[in-house]
Amino acid sequence: MFLIPAASSQLGSQLEHLPSVSKLSHAFEEKLDKAVEQTISHFESIHKQMRRQQASMDESESDDSDDDGFGTISNQRVNGVLILDDDALDPGIVNFIKALPFCVPLYAGFHTINVFANSDECCYCPCARQLKRWRAKHNLHGITECDRGGSSRPKGVYKPQALMAHLEVKSGRSNGSNQLESCHFHSIVWYFMWKVYEDHWAPGIHHKGLYKGNDEGFRKAEARENQKTQRYVRSC
Repeated sequence: MFLIPAASSQLGSQLEHLPSVSKLSHAFEEKLDKAVEQTISHFESIHKQMRRQQASMDESESDDSDDDGFGTISNQRVNGVLILDDDALDPGIVNFIKALPFCVPLYAGFHTINVFANSDECCYCPCARQLKRWRAKHNLHGITECDRGGSSRPKGVYKPQALMAHLEVKSGRSNGSNQLESCHFHSIVWYFMWKVYEDHWAPGIHHKGLYKGNDEGFRKAEARENQKTQRYVRSC
């Protein structure tokens, strides 16, 4: 566990220039690595399921009609993910997932000491325009900037709960989402963050950023965070 004392809302852009996650605790590095493995495994499973569904559709169309000269559908993109002719996950998706632990502005706010109001408002979506240098550094291409053409968050910076809500909406997971505009990259980040921060304080007590609203789970997580903050302040 590491704590970042926030000094300003510019923290996210400053953190983008950190060389790596080597400064983080070993335990947290291991959790990031495990989340990468879990995320790749999860979306490989989804990919295989989509491949089976596509094969079933192709077989059904072949049985119901004569060959129209176009053959079967292959190598199609569905919500940003390439459906290959085999069970392999799109290499671009794999690279994106493997790069997430190095996107420190993504999770900085989840570890910020809340000494001041909104001091944890320093999370950035990996698909945001502010992180284009991070994407270029890791050779991540073909990602549409999520705040292009205007945004309710013009600065592109979020508190942990707001970031998770943004990812949920953009991935098409929330009830009010437009499924036609859902983004596979946002879905990946949402899943990755859940795997990193579930059971954050104890089994069944996640990071408060994973909760919606001010329910019992949120209050338990916030109490744990306040205890951690108080210990840090007393040690200064």
